[in-house]
Amino acid sequence: MPCVPDDWDEFTVTRKYRGTTYKIDIVNRSKKGGPVISLKINGESVDPKNVLPLLPGEVKVEVVI
Repeated sequence: MPCVPDDWDEFTVTRKYRGTTYKIDIVNRSKKGGPVISLKINGESVDPKNVLPLLPGEVKVEVVI
């Protein structure tokens, strides 16, 4: 489970992996640091249990916990 301080409402992480840049926005709704409630990749909802796809270029990810 993600470990996020309770007072962080949201934050962004940029991760580069094998030619892909992931811009990951984390929204901390629960204020408890997990579990993942929803996951969107390039605006499309996906199962939160999925592994992020390896796509060329930049991928926008939104994670709500």
